[in-house]
Amino acid sequence: MKDCIFCDPEIRKKETFYETKKCIAIVDIKPIVSGHVLIIPKRHVEKFVELTEEEIVDIFSSVKNVYDILIKAFKATAFNLLIQDGRDAGQSIDHLHLHVAPRVKYDIDDKDFYKKILSDSSERKMLSDEEIEKTVKKLKAVK
Repeated sequence: MKDCIFCDPEIRKKETFYETKKCIAIVDIKPIVSGHVLIIPKRHVEKFVELTEEEIVDIFSSVKNVYDILIKAFKATAFNLLIQDGRDAGQSIDHLHLHVAPRVKYDIDDKDFYKKILSDSSERKMLSDEEIEKTVKKLKAVK
């Protein structure tokens, strides 16, 4: 889609650290915790029900692979997964995306985490281009 930030080839090139046939994983530019990333279908879809079976399998297989990357890169011991499916559920970008937030003990109070992830992302601090590049390099370097 023309005006979709997640469909923008420049954004995808700059923020992507993981890619499959059907999806990409990018750094969340307004992270709640260090290592917060998004898994996004390559095809523009707004809601989960629009995904094909092949896309669903690919996206959720990618969650496992992204977990492995985040465990190594950020020493994650747990994860939060979230899909805000539609505007009434808090979705702020009309392109389906799955939040993957690596967690470590005492990183952030859970009440604050849920308040932040369910609130408008415009209230969160945006990473600089240098911080995005550094995080992408760190994640790509994981073997």
